[in-house]
Parts: sequence; structure tokens; C-alpha cells
Amino acid sequence: MTRRRALGGVAALAVTAVAGTGVFQAAYAATPYRTGIGEQRRIVLPDGSALLLDAVTRLHVVATERRRRLWLTQGRIDLTVAPSATPFTITAADRAMTAGAGRFDLRCDARDGAAFTAIEGRATIAATTSTGAAQLLTNGSRLRNGVIDRPDLAATRAWTSGRAAFHDDTLATVAEEANRYSATRLVIADPAVAGLQVSGMYRMGDNVALGRALATLLSLRLRTMDGAVLLGR
Repeated sequence: MTRRRALGGVAALAVTAVAGTGVFQAAYAATPYRTGIGEQRRIVLPDGSALLLDAVTRLHVVATERRRRLWLTQGRIDLTVAPSATPFTITAADRAMTAGAGRFDLRCDARDGAAFTAIEGRATIAATTSTGAAQLLTNGSRLRNGVIDRPDLAATRAWTSGRAAFHDDTLATVAEEANRYSATRLVIADPAVAGLQVSGMYRMGDNVALGRALATLLSLRLRTMDGAVLLGR
């Protein structure tokens, strides 16, 4: 074989490899969506399904007649799955859920990992090595931390109307959640108060007003400075 023919064969293999990679990427291409601090976004997918993205959310999704899949890497979404013969698969953290037509609340964060709630409809949670079996979600049930329970759906969906519900959550958790909705940071200036518990429904987006409400509730000192609200003793 001449050197020219050998090089030609290598070039042909390279072109074939690149073409194959291109086909693979095209077949598995997904559209990215994201929101910033305090931003919510509504999206209608090509298959007729609909999304509401909460603040600071990152995901990729492909929704065609033959393939419907969503990867949630950060944040929270309200997903309405349109009827189809093709099931809709959602992956978040280390969990995967396959859903039929219905409405689902999906969250993924560093603290709790993945949380899947079936507002309406049914879904199957894929088995993991720890559970050893698939788990079924039906109307009103939620999977969080590997356990299925039945949360208060009004509290679960409060974020869709700009509010957040807390039940015996720590002040540090409240501040973390509030900072997803406001560029003015809510800061726990005294570590000794970070573990104080908070319950109630609060409107998000105005951390000055929220800081005042929390200061009154917990008898804390509130200070404001450029871009921050500080809570402490």
C-alpha cells in the first residue's frame, strides 16, 4: 500500500468517525434552559408539554414524538406532561422518573438531592441499588430522600405564585431559599441563630421585608447595608 493510499484510508476513517459522532450528538441533542436569581420562565415544548422554571434553575430537555427526556441539574420546575404514547423520563441528581400524562413538581438541590411530586397523574421512580425496586408515585405523593410521603400540595406549589412555605426549617435554610429570589442577600451575621426554626408562608423577592418579618418573629437584630440584610443577636 502506498503512503498516499494509507493516508487516504486514515482520512476516510476520520471522516466516518466525525460523521458518526455528529449523528450521535444530533440524536441525543437536548435544548438547554436556565433562569437567574428572581427569574421565572414559562416554556411550551414541541410535544405540547409545558414547563414553569423557578429561579436559579438549570435543565436540558428533548421532547419529540419518539423521545421525551429532561435532565434537571439545579433548581425547580412545574412540568405538565402532554398525553403521548412515548413516556416522559426525568433525571435529577441520582434519581430517574418515568411519567405519563399529568402534572409534576420537580426539584434538585445540593441539600436534599432530588424531590419528585405527582400533583396529578402517575409516575414510576427507577430502582436504585439502595431501594432495590421501582417506586410508584400517584396523585399527591412525593419521593424525597428515598422516602415516599404525601406533602401539603399548597405548600409544595407555593413557589409558582412567588411564595415559599417553611415548616420547622432553620433560619439558614430560609436565607438560602430567599437568596434565590433577590439580589439583596439575606445574611445570617451571627452563626448562633442559624439553627433557629421558622414556619409559615412568606412572599419571596423582597429580602428587606422578609428580613424584618424574621427579625420580629425571632427577636433578632436587623441591619441593612449595600446589597445585604443582616440578621443576628
